[in-house]
Amino acid sequence: MTQRADTNYPDEVCGLLSGKEGWVTGHYPITNQLHSERLFFMNPGEMVRAMDLYETRGEELLAIYHSHPNGKGELSKTDIQQDFYPGVVKFILSGEPGNWQGTAWQTSPANPPKEVTWKMLSETN
Repeated sequence: MTQRADTNYPDEVCGLLSGKEGWVTGHYPITNQLHSERLFFMNPGEMVRAMDLYETRGEELLAIYHSHPNGKGELSKTDIQQDFYPGVVKFILSGEPGNWQGTAWQTSPANPPKEVTWKMLSETN
């Protein structure tokens, strides 16, 4: 994820993370159709293909990620308003090339977003 964020800087990058029993085993980069430094909109066709792939592998959607280049690791008002998958962790990469920080947020329609602990053990994509 950080490599993609470096390569596409200053635009936001986005994608899906899938897995089993809380362990991420799948990384699905999705094109940000807005090519924007402040907003993202995932390519719907790529999202459907990614979902088909992880479901075929017996995995579930664990997190949706995107970057906040030069920004904070918090969910923006837009992120909260456009949360189409409540209950799925939102992972934010904030920073700049070579210096990305990750924060994870649990969302719920009934409660404000809550920061949760996620550990990045290694990256393969």
